[in-house]
Amino acid sequence: MSLKDLIKNNLYSISGWSTPRKIVVIESDDWGSIRMQSANAFAAMSQQFALKDNPFNRVDSLETESDMDMLYECLNAVKDKNGNHAKITANFLTANPDFEKIKASRFEQYFYEDFRNSYERYDCGNAFEKVQHGINAGIFYPQFHGREHVQVEYWMRDLMEAKRETLIGFEHGFFGFGRNEINAKGYLSSFNAASETELENVKKTIREGLQHFEKIFGFTSRSVIAPQNTMHPKLLPFLKENGVDVIQGARVRKQQPLHANEKPTVKRFMGSVNEAGQLDIVRNVTFEPGSHKTSQVDKALKEIEIAFRWGKPAVICSHRHNFMGTLDASNREKGFQQLGQLLHTICKKWPQTEFMTTIELANLIKSSKKLR
Repeated sequence: MSLKDLIKNNLYSISGWSTPRKIVVIESDDWGSIRMQSANAFAAMSQQFALKDNPFNRVDSLETESDMDMLYECLNAVKDKNGNHAKITANFLTANPDFEKIKASRFEQYFYEDFRNSYERYDCGNAFEKVQHGINAGIFYPQFHGREHVQVEYWMRDLMEAKRETLIGFEHGFFGFGRNEINAKGYLSSFNAASETELENVKKTIREGLQHFEKIFGFTSRSVIAPQNTMHPKLLPFLKENGVDVIQGARVRKQQPLHANEKPTVKRFMGSVNEAGQLDIVRNVTFEPGSHKTSQVDKALKEIEIAFRWGKPAVICSHRHNFMGTLDASNREKGFQQLGQLLHTICKKWPQTEFMTTIELANLIKSSKKLR
């Protein structure tokens, strides 16, 4: 960590809700979403346009039964001061594009499928049974990330207009172009909207996704992390009306201004309450071994140390791609080796560690504020 980042992290950590407790939360995005179908698809597309610079394209894919087994083995290898194993708040996309039906409609209509059907389509084994097992064991806690990880309106528009890269990606079952890879917006910011009409369309997908989430998991998702941490503030009261009272995300939320007087970003602090009355849970630790060749353990430990120094929970951002092995088995091996090292070191260095989910932390913050 550079001196500049060290100073910035310490200064930022002063503000917000504080506690003397050593709380660790792991928030992990992109579960349930397809990304890259296969190593062959990645190789074929990489010959035609740049994909290799984005690690998500190179190693991320739909989770399998084997991925889940190895994740649980890693989480179960440690316990906190209360005897609880490490746990992950897994932010799910509830659906994926149905490429066959979209193609059959000649790109005139959009269709999607339940992510459980994607598990079957892409040979993920008993992945959903493993998800349920993790939920029942208290180590894998789903929350809402979106209906799908694609801004449907932008993607379908480019498909209908026969944009070359978009069509090639489609033929390989791929939509995951990020910002500036195909245009300034990309397709992954599925809550993004540049007009009031687009905003209403986004609301429709979110509403359907939240309803789908509750039907699949049997409970309402109380928190949301917007894909690519990007959403307009007008979505906040809408989310509140649909049962979301906690917002996950980075220290700065991105938002596409709809009007000239609107800001493109907004700062967030741990435990602050936004304009819609929702609690902010802020990620202050980054652990992404799938995105780096060098170990990320020491960097994460330094960020945890800063969080604890200022009485903040350590909320770790660690995407699914760090632990997936379908495209590259060595990626999964590296990810779990580093995760195991990180978790064991945390428990050894801070024996008072308490593992929590995002919602458990949110409940603690809310209850402490009521007591004041």
